[in-house]
Amino acid sequence: MCWGDSLTYGDHGVVDDGSYPAILLEEVTPKVFNQGIGGQTSTQIGVRQGGIPTYVTVIGGSIPAYGDGSVTVTFPTGYEPLTDPEIDTWGWILGVEGELTLSAALPGGTFTFTRTSVGDSPVSAPGSPQYIPVTPYSSYVSIFWEGRNNLFQTSAGPWGQAQIVSDIAAQVAALPAGRN
Repeated sequence: MCWGDSLTYGDHGVVDDGSYPAILLEEVTPKVFNQGIGGQTSTQIGVRQGGIPTYVTVIGGSIPAYGDGSVTVTFPTGYEPLTDPEIDTWGWILGVEGELTLSAALPGGTFTFTRTSVGDSPVSAPGSPQYIPVTPYSSYVSIFWEGRNNLFQTSAGPWGQAQIVSDIAAQVAALPAGRN
């Protein structure tokens, strides 16, 4: 499982022509999964991977019953699991599983959570409950190549070398014993 930004995703620029996960796949079997998303910081990658906690505000304070539509959610700046509207992901809010989508690239996009777990009743979601990403590959060997997008200070969230080291340490600590 290769976690990272555009350097992992690949196909960007002269130096980053191709992707190391594709080259790695030629050398090892049976599978290599590329979890690179261009532009993400180490914090956002860690949220997606499950090592960095993030919290949501459910607009309206309630997750609809299964089949009754979706709800808008917000994340703290820099702790968003998605930054690209072409990608979606799954996770849990208060034990309710759902699909998370983004309407447009950040900072202008809106997050939508659509319940995928069966339930006839809405679920009250006051305050800022934790968003927990689905991590189907947590038992795979992980490779982390990240940090350049939050090396320097921006308004997009946590930054700096200490933040990068802390984020990667949290991601490694979240891996199962023997895989970290």
